[in-house]
Amino acid sequence: MNTKRFKIKSGKNDKFTRMSNLARVCNIFVRKDKNFFKLKPNSLQLKAGFSLIELIVATGLFVTVSVIAVGSLLSIVGANQKAQAMETVMNNLNFSLESMARNLRMGSRYHCGDTGNIQTERDCAQNGDDFVAFLSVSGANTIYALQDGSVVVSTNGGSTYFPLTSPAATIDHLLFYVDGTGSAAEQPRILITISGEVNERDRTRTRFNMQTLVSQRYREPSN
Repeated sequence: MNTKRFKIKSGKNDKFTRMSNLARVCNIFVRKDKNFFKLKPNSLQLKAGFSLIELIVATGLFVTVSVIAVGSLLSIVGANQKAQAMETVMNNLNFSLESMARNLRMGSRYHCGDTGNIQTERDCAQNGDDFVAFLSVSGANTIYALQDGSVVVSTNGGSTYFPLTSPAATIDHLLFYVDGTGSAAEQPRILITISGEVNERDRTRTRFNMQTLVSQRYREPSN
């Protein structure tokens, strides 16, 4: 590249003269191409964005999907809570039924119904009753009965009762069918049937029906 030689005057030159000389030096190394500093036409064009309608539609779709997803999640959580509550109540009912069956199996001197002397044997194989008394293996006068929607138990001959089932379950049907108490040839048998409904938080009710058959394990010798 051809350059012109120059001389920078110094000495008594003032500040303006020095600035002019510096500008002359810079102009030598600047290309004289007119298009060098021009921007390309496409560089000044703005890229197209989203319109207001597109933003509104996108926002609406996002809100709709979010509402559906949250609703589904809440439904799953609610169903899980119901299942857990139902499982807890059913476990309590199973425990109560198993406890009654175990104590009746090991007991003796079964008396069905709350009439007469509960320390004497009495069958009710045809109609059944919601009250049964017997002598437990420990020698306590034990009673199972239905009171105010709950299965209750007494171990002192009926002086005091304690609930055996959970308050979340309403028992509306409890029957004991006792058969064979007066027979010397066979073991006494007790059929227990229980039904009711589970009261859930959202006021829905789930019906249940349970039953078990118990036979006395040890037969007292007849006098």
